[in-house]
Formats: sequence, structure tokens, C-alpha cells
Amino acid sequence: DECTFCPASCPSRGAFRDPDSGLPLKCDMCESVPPLEKPMCVDACTFGALTYEEREEARAEEDKAVDMEIAFESLVNRYGKKKVMEAFTRLSKG
Repeated sequence: DECTFCPASCPSRGAFRDPDSGLPLKCDMCESVPPLEKPMCVDACTFGALTYEEREEARAEEDKAVDMEIAFESLVNRYGKKKVMEAFTRLSKG
């Protein structure tokens, strides 16, 4: 089962369909309407199944996570897991 909020909210729901199969071809992210913060289907999704974020923002968060993982791995290799966990616990309390 699927809800119908996505297709109902899409301003170009019929414009991007394959003529033979009727399947969607390409979403324009609502660029043809006045500038929006995010596509209309994302706003209309009551279940939170659709999200929208700028690729650069997502990439920056991924890079931070990778950098943090490398840093922790380096600390564990140098000082051992127990000492790193003790330091982390001590720092997170204060």
C-alpha cells in the first residue's frame, strides 16, 4: 500500500512520464515553480519518508564523521581502547 500525497502534491506529475510505461522519468525538484526550500512532495509526505538536503551539507557531515572515526581509531591504536573510553567518559560528564 502507498499513500497518494507525493503524486498529488507534484506540480509536474504528468509531465515526466515515459509514454509507453507511464513510469516517472526525471524529477526537476520543483525548480520550475518559484524557488522553494524543498520540493513539494517532501513537504506533503506525512510519514517523513522523503527528505531533502543540499548535497554539500550532506557531504560535509559525512566528512566530519569519517574524520572523527579516523581520529578515534588513531587514539585507540596509540593509547588503547580502555584509556580512550575512560577519557571520553570523563570528558562527557563535565
